[in-house]
Amino acid sequence: MAVRRVPSPDTSDLGEAPPSPGERPVLILCCLVMALVGYATIVMSITAPAIMRDVGIPLEDLGLVFASVALGGALGAVIVHRLVSRFTEKPVLLFALLVIAGGLCLTIAARSTAALVAARVITGFGTGLATPLAMVIAALVVPSHRTASASSTVAA
Repeated sequence: MAVRRVPSPDTSDLGEAPPSPGERPVLILCCLVMALVGYATIVMSITAPAIMRDVGIPLEDLGLVFASVALGGALGAVIVHRLVSRFTEKPVLLFALLVIAGGLCLTIAARSTAALVAARVITGFGTGLATPLAMVIAALVVPSHRTASASSTVAA
């Protein structure tokens, strides 16, 4: 039985063309989503001394606060495929951005360790949803030979 070889596409011009006008705004928005995810994740490391002082969180509880965003992120990443299969990427991403914003607002309002941990879990849940969606959306709007480049650019 002979194996039929599929001809390779002409790759002489792959990667040379800039993003089309329709791709550029989507890619920029996906990059902005990832910047927000990065901000939501590291904001605690910048503000930890002030939060410890204002909220009265003991130093030994700070590890729990930092880890809580990762727990929420893991939960979001686990269920993102279920949400996308029921809805589409765009509404789930918008929902994720609302969850991140809500979690950040709750973080600001937190006045106890438990409230701060809960707020960070909520923020992490939103980031766990938004991270894979931003990369997937970026890959969907570009031609197939540029999906890896689009996803890696958004992830960086």
